[in-house]
Amino acid sequence: ALHRAIGTHRLGALRQGVEATLLTEGPRVRGVRLAGGERLEGDAIILAGGAWAPSLLAPLGIRLHVQPQRGQILH
Repeated sequence: ALHRAIGTHRLGALRQGVEATLLTEGPRVRGVRLAGGERLEGDAIILAGGAWAPSLLAPLGIRLHVQPQRGQILH
């Protein structure tokens, strides 16, 4: 649904399977830096990391109470 919404409204950028580092400004996340050096910045950043989101947000001091559930990940 997210992919379709981005394409339909020509908003944002969607990257899957790409290593990225969060770019912060004070307490706010302003964008991401992709492994190849490309920077993507915006007013809103969506982290759709699923069960991995807590470890991605931990360096920012954000505790997210998400735990993997059996059958949650479909291939």
